[in-house]
Amino acid sequence: MSTRLSVAAIVAIAAFAAARGDRRVVAYLLVTGAAAAAIAVVARRRPQVLTPNLTAALGLCAVLHVAGGLLPGHPVFYETWLIEHVLKYDQLVHFTITATLTVLARRITGRTTAAIALALAAGIGNELFEAASSLRFADAYVGGFTNAAWDLVFNTFGAATAAAAITARSWSSAPGQTSWSSSSETSSWSSTSAPSTTS
Repeated sequence: MSTRLSVAAIVAIAAFAAARGDRRVVAYLLVTGAAAAAIAVVARRRPQVLTPNLTAALGLCAVLHVAGGLLPGHPVFYETWLIEHVLKYDQLVHFTITATLTVLARRITGRTTAAIALALAAGIGNELFEAASSLRFADAYVGGFTNAAWDLVFNTFGAATAAAAITARSWSSAPGQTSWSSSSETSSWSSTSAPSTTS
């Protein structure tokens, strides 16, 4: 998903929610904006980190997050069952975002273990933020302890899946290559060597 399309989708969803009088619009836009700003800082300092595919995946994650919280469902779209009593939209989004963050963190650190730890830490931070929000706002719609537990489970699935894919691609690459593809393939998520640690 292109950056412009992602922004347009987020603005449309936010406008729809604001028209319905949903006061949570501000919180969702602030959180999403802060995450985008942090990624933009990384991109400015180390432009090789963000490839077109990774940028598109991050944009999609932002749209999925905003849609889940601000579009109507039961009571919000996050609580909608995609497969009855098997898979919720919320769980799919947690899987997708954590997998994408794992790839991003791997691009930044060059270490798969560190990438998993950072992605899972982000997930835990999100759950703590949701818990704090539920204490302050009755309409936070963040679920209870069971919901939080499943969120963490799907975060773990997402991180593990991304790490397994990174490792498998590394093993199958030509000698001397340590990532998913050649640096000449601008559509890939990584380059022929681990990102530099210098700014």
